[in-house]
Amino acid sequence: MGTCGSAEEENPQKPKDTSLERESQTPRDDNAEEDATEAESMRLSASHTDPMTKIIQEIVAAKGQEHKLLVKNLDSELFFNKTLSQISDDDVKPISGLNTEELEQYIKTNYAEAWIRGFHELCGLAAPLRDSQKSASTPGSYQVTYKGGIQYRATPCQMDVTDLEGKKIALFESMHSLSKFAVDEQNFEYGLSYETNLWLKMHIADGTATMERHSDLPEAVSSALMEAAHAAAAAAIAAREAEEAAAAAAAAEAALLSSSLRASHNIELSELEKTKDAIRASAEQKGENQEEIDAEIAAAEKAYVVDKYKTMGFIKMKNYLKKAGVAQKVVFECRDVYELWKCAEEHNIIFPDDGSLNTRRATATLD
Repeated sequence: MGTCGSAEEENPQKPKDTSLERESQTPRDDNAEEDATEAESMRLSASHTDPMTKIIQEIVAAKGQEHKLLVKNLDSELFFNKTLSQISDDDVKPISGLNTEELEQYIKTNYAEAWIRGFHELCGLAAPLRDSQKSASTPGSYQVTYKGGIQYRATPCQMDVTDLEGKKIALFESMHSLSKFAVDEQNFEYGLSYETNLWLKMHIADGTATMERHSDLPEAVSSALMEAAHAAAAAAIAAREAEEAAAAAAAAEAALLSSSLRASHNIELSELEKTKDAIRASAEQKGENQEEIDAEIAAAEKAYVVDKYKTMGFIKMKNYLKKAGVAQKVVFECRDVYELWKCAEEHNIIFPDDGSLNTRRATATLD
């Protein structure tokens, strides 16, 4: 009883390997194994690309067998109208008998994202302070077991010691409802006390635990936390949707502007091409050589560009090209407005219409 191990444990008799006998007696279905492996691989792959799938998988892995707890916290009607003890077999009937994948799909299809994210937070499954580190503790009622007590901290950080109404220590044997956990840069784990909204260190430097979990969170605390987590998740979703709507509107406006600029640009290029054709026709009548013709066409193009972008100017055109993704080295090699314009044409970039710039500058001058 009191020894670390026996001689038998140190020199165990090697058991007979019967795996080959079993393998020869039981036919293997390689295709079935491959199909199962592929299905699991696809399932895990989906969780990497879809954050909600990963969240639901983590919930099911942690709480998948606690059907009453699941429906109580994911179904808004049940959450606001029943306590956990009032959840009936009829309430959990829709998820009874479902396997893991079916339960995950049911949750994704039938419950709102804000409630799913809120319950994920309540279960202590949300990412800790650093994604590379995982908290070992789960939400619940904890008692301080370290006789010296534990210092209160404003944040999950070793140096951020604070006080509660003049008291700096959570006393020995005091009880705390810890709702979430985080790990700091030194790998110390902290729990957030619901009662004080302050953090308590879960272990000292040598690894000795400072707190011991006694039970799940009281239902009143759990419900309050779930409601707060749901509200926060709903607000985050609303903000995300508003941001996505604003981005879509901006993209649509940019596409419309781009289309308008492209149409206007094409008309101007068409007019410029007519000017070039007239130069070529006149040069042929005069018997000019190709070099002279090219020089006249370049001069006409340059005069058009200098006049069109005289307000935007050299510096603004350079910055516009860099913001549009043209390599800085390429932009710096352009020596004037005309060469910047040629560079833009090569990269299929259109400078904004100079008319609006002229209007803004004139208004600013009058003010």
